[in-house]
Amino acid sequence: MEIFYKGLVFKTSEFGPPNDTGVYIVVVLDLENRNYRLCYIGSSVNIKSRVEQKNHPYIKLYNRMKRLCVVVAFLSVKIGYQELEKEMISHYRPLLNKQHKKLNNG
Repeated sequence: MEIFYKGLVFKTSEFGPPNDTGVYIVVVLDLENRNYRLCYIGSSVNIKSRVEQKNHPYIKLYNRMKRLCVVVAFLSVKIGYQELEKEMISHYRPLLNKQHKKLNNG
């Protein structure tokens, strides 16, 4: 699966997220309709270790959405990854990002 943003390609891997620095997105797939909903955008120095933390929104979402497919797509980027994350959060306003909720509430 590939998800595009401004010419950048976020990819999934059958081996899970990499131990790379970069930006990742969490999507819920509706396999029946082939639609997806962007739920979370994050960045990390080590995407794999961040996503696998017990309190991460991905894990919570995965545990709640058993009938739907929850996927992490990633883009390995060393420079400017935090700025890219902020830009994407501002653009998409994902449901689970606290940063955009603060913007909406004042």
